[in-house]
Amino acid sequence: MNLQVPTAATEVRMLVHNIKKDYPSYKFYAVGSWAMRNPEFNDYDIAIYPPSHNYHKEWSKILKRFDNKEFEGKKVDAQIMPSLRKLMKLDAKGMNKVKNNIHFKFFYCEDNIVKDSDAIRVIRLKDNMWLSLKKVVANKHRQKNLHNSPYIFEEL
Repeated sequence: MNLQVPTAATEVRMLVHNIKKDYPSYKFYAVGSWAMRNPEFNDYDIAIYPPSHNYHKEWSKILKRFDNKEFEGKKVDAQIMPSLRKLMKLDAKGMNKVKNNIHFKFFYCEDNIVKDSDAIRVIRLKDNMWLSLKKVVANKHRQKNLHNSPYIFEEL
């Protein structure tokens, strides 16, 4: 009998699948280096598109389920991004055009202080929810010329 051990990526997908069962109106996407199939990616970036752009208590509940999850030494970094749908529609020219725009990323963290070198500002909200204000294309991604490419994503 040949038993296959699930890969870390498969386990992340199973985690997302279980959360999607409880929140079917949300869309979950692999983004970042993981979605670009970079073999040396650092973490599992997951962007979540909410059904409404209003802050809901359930956002905290969803994001908490990703908190402190790690697979084969790589953390899961899940964020709710209300602007995600607009970014996904952009081609390379459109991405370059909006690279300096500011967008919101909501994330969950139980730490009292959160540092994010790419963020313009990080604000603690409530229920361990945080808001990060960032440029659409961070400086570290501009160095990789990603402001001249479309937003890379894969629905989970």
